[in-house]
Amino acid sequence: KHPSKSLLYDEYVSIRIANYLQATKFQVNPQLIKQFFENQIFPELHIDQAQTISLSTAQHGYERDDIVAFCQKFLQEIEKYEKLMPKWNDINCEVCEELYLLPDEQKHIFITYDEYREGEARVIIQFGANNDGYWDGKKLLLQLKNVITIFEWTHSGYIGVWVFDNVTSHTGMAPDALVAARMNLNPGGMQSKMRDTTWNEKIQKMTYPDDYYESFLRSQPKGIKTILIKRGL
Repeated sequence: KHPSKSLLYDEYVSIRIANYLQATKFQVNPQLIKQFFENQIFPELHIDQAQTISLSTAQHGYERDDIVAFCQKFLQEIEKYEKLMPKWNDINCEVCEELYLLPDEQKHIFITYDEYREGEARVIIQFGANNDGYWDGKKLLLQLKNVITIFEWTHSGYIGVWVFDNVTSHTGMAPDALVAARMNLNPGGMQSKMRDTTWNEKIQKMTYPDDYYESFLRSQPKGIKTILIKRGL
């Protein structure tokens, strides 16, 4: 439950709203209620209506230098493929401009998932940690392999240019990527076997060697605690 009470719990406010609804014969909508509060209730209660916005709201993400640089690189990559793509007429969904390609060139088709209407799911999974988990990069790659097979059969001679946005379910890391969240505190157990890294310009092994003196730890991940001890932290 929210720690602060709404103004609607205030007896005076409740009476004012009731009178307002009766006066308008209940011909109101959320926008009119909002205006009533801003023009009547707040001034009567001496409530400051000064509104501010956060820096993240005021500053559009696409104006950041790194985002601008990423977009420029993306557009340069897409420009390479556009000259190989048929030009479509959106009204009748027909090719309005044929391509003249060199003998070693193939037609490309731009494919984006978010341009399609929402509809029936193409993959069924049981959500939850004890079932199929959640939609992630691994499941996306598995589905993409199936989709590419279908695409190659239905669009023989074409090359698909698949484009995805940056939502977390479309991202993924290598199985041996250095991700602390995949590590246990102690050695062994159900945790990823990560690739070696460097610390103070020296190679640091993330797993025990195959000939480690304790046989049960051979080739096992070291875990966060051991790694930090080795680093003197």
